[in-house]
Amino acid sequence: MAKKASDLARHVFISLFTLSFCYFLYFILYQSFHYSVVLQTMLPEDFLEMLPTERELAQKEIVQTFQNQVQNSPTEVLRTFYQEIVSRPYLLFFQSMVWAVAFLIPGYFILKKLFRSQVTDFSEELSFPVILNGASHGFVIFFSVLAFQMILFLLKVKVNPGLFPELLFGALSGNAYLLAWSIYCVAILTGLFEETFFRGFLLKQFIIKDYAKEGLVFISVLFGILHLGPGTSIVVPMIITGVGIYFGYLYIKTGNIWISISCHITYNSLGLLLAFFKIGVDT
Repeated sequence: MAKKASDLARHVFISLFTLSFCYFLYFILYQSFHYSVVLQTMLPEDFLEMLPTERELAQKEIVQTFQNQVQNSPTEVLRTFYQEIVSRPYLLFFQSMVWAVAFLIPGYFILKKLFRSQVTDFSEELSFPVILNGASHGFVIFFSVLAFQMILFLLKVKVNPGLFPELLFGALSGNAYLLAWSIYCVAILTGLFEETFFRGFLLKQFIIKDYAKEGLVFISVLFGILHLGPGTSIVVPMIITGVGIYFGYLYIKTGNIWISISCHITYNSLGLLLAFFKIGVDT
């Protein structure tokens, strides 16, 4: 019993270490990306046509103004950044790549090379029936969550997904160009990257050591916590934890990462489509 507890604690430590390292790297990269986009919006239109001395003076003023905004109203700086992403949807791709670089690459090397853990190699069957299977589960979990949100709405429980989803969903209404980029980045890439990291990397090490149930709950809680952002209601990470349990259960049951990936992609896509068609629960 003591050996089993020690072995389980080791896998918990490995998961926390990997996630913490990746999140720290993500924080640094995302802040750089976030700040560079906001600073770009502050440049005057004729910046490139200015004389060198004028450009230098303008740069100093912009940097000073930006530093004051970051210090005094960081949420507004973040709002400006998200508004830029929504108005220039191709930035969603770079946002996704920051996540991939910060989590997938170091996550793979930490688990595979440092701790000698097994991670998914994507060798599982990928076929239309597999994708259809995952997509059908995506519909099930999405409409289950939607029904739960309706109950919360009737109970007058506020469910705010956060600053970025709020701005994105608001801008999606009837915007086919934004929808296309969102499906590609927020649905497909996010579904692929998050399932690879949380289920294919972190959960897999628990599964191969026969700690599937413990790993399912633990990794799903981490998955939910990571979705807590600016303006997010506390109930949202709880919902996402439940969604993560469903994704993880599919992976444990089928042993096929593509089923949980297609389920995740379908789940995300349905939310985007509802926002595009202005259908949803006003919570």
